Amino acid sequence: MSLRALVWLWLLLGPVEANAGGFAVADAADNEIEVEVLPAQGELLTIFLMDLDQGWSGFDHIGQAMTAAGIEVWRVDLLRAYFLPRSNETLRTLPGTGVEALLDAAVERTRKRILLLGYDRWAAPLVRGAQTWQSRHPQNRRLAGAVLLFPNFYGPPPAAGEDPELDPLVRSIRLPLLVVQPERGVHRWRLGSLMRALWESGAPAHSLVLSGVRDWFFLDQDAEGAPEAAALTKVAQMLPRAADLLASYPSPAGAVVPPPREGTRVRGLVPVTPARRAPGF
Repeated sequence: MSLRALVWLWLLLGPVEANAGGFAVADAADNEIEVEVLPAQGELLTIFLMDLDQGWSGFDHIGQAMTAAGIEVWRVDLLRAYFLPRSNETLRTLPGTGVEALLDAAVERTRKRILLLGYDRWAAPLVRGAQTWQSRHPQNRRLAGAVLLFPNFYGPPPAAGEDPELDPLVRSIRLPLLVVQPERGVHRWRLGSLMRALWESGAPAHSLVLSGVRDWFFLDQDAEGAPEAAALTKVAQMLPRAADLLASYPSPAGAVVPPPREGTRVRGLVPVTPARRAPGF
């Protein structure tokens, strides 16, 4: 085919952004966000915020489990899109503009119900973006809510010996949520206080405890028949039911998303008031 013919073909078809397995969207600041698509024939689309650069095979396991359950999956790494360092503080303070752009793309590209999925520190930017998007589209019922795997809503690291504090973001959440907490996870015994804070804020929130597994259970899938494999299958199969449950709640109204709270200096000496002298020998 001649170069002239190729040019005419491009003009007729228009520029093609999507290809088999993925496409790109742009947020409000024109940052390009790559989306990896795992297609499925069901009626549910899950937007999964994750760390694709880590290269962990466990992410493939959970993706395969979801598509086997008939769930289309969009896997997105926002830190890669924004060229940001991979740290807890970066994730904790990440704005939700990327999530808004992904929701706009999902509404435009598919008629499926939308469910957001995140884990650990991804919970904060997920909620920020989802609630801001819903405030712009109060009549749109396509977004069911979010499923959060062992979410970490705690603020900057406290001084040694002090308990972590919930981020003020939690008090503003109105988004329907399902919190999935591994029984042996780091924040297992803080689940009750987190759920009370969500209910007090007015969030229609539910919780599920996965017995016999730790955080990051979907990364440990080497042993066949292990509790991690059973937990992964359970999570994948319950996502459509979770979407039905969360979608049964009315769209949240009046949700205000506070700006991310800046971290505090946690390295070096910690001042003690009043000063104390060590006892003599």
